[in-house]
Amino acid sequence: MSSTWLLAALVSGYLIYAMGSSLYAGDVKVTLGSMVFSLFIIVGLPVLLFYFFIHVLKAWRRWSAWRNCLFEHYSIPAYLGAQLEGKLMLPDQLKGGDTLSYSLGCFRQRRYHGERVGKKGISLWQSDTVKRPLDPMMESIPIQIDLPKSRPESKWSGNYGHIKWLLSIKTANDKFEDIDYEIPVFFNPYDV
Repeated sequence: MSSTWLLAALVSGYLIYAMGSSLYAGDVKVTLGSMVFSLFIIVGLPVLLFYFFIHVLKAWRRWSAWRNCLFEHYSIPAYLGAQLEGKLMLPDQLKGGDTLSYSLGCFRQRRYHGERVGKKGISLWQSDTVKRPLDPMMESIPIQIDLPKSRPESKWSGNYGHIKWLLSIKTANDKFEDIDYEIPVFFNPYDV
């Protein structure tokens, strides 16, 4: 059950309570609104708090694992038909004994009736995945990926199609969630 629906049910329960629809149960006046509101307080609020706690826990785990992991571009923006070059600064938690893999992808995110298609969107292009073993003495990993010339550039066009390029970093260890860096990729104005 989605936390948004639970919140909506909680608000609607309160509105019914405020309207004061009433039923009589013997000598005690019990309002329909108070019954609905009590039901959603007893059931909905703990579920809503549970979902909130899970989201906060996931965000904290992601932050604690990747807080010192930065992607440093050698040139901004990256140009189509050229090479994306940079280095990935590694956090202490990832140094040694793990394998890191990265890939670059071009995605189109569209909204259909307010819903996004997939987590990242529709894949338009994906580079080969590069896997690197991590050494305890490594401070950073150099990244070089050839960009295709015939793909769309990064752009935002509202609900009709946000084009974005994501550098996805993954570890073989399941204790770290994946992380994505959005890379600005454009047509080369000097390429004739």
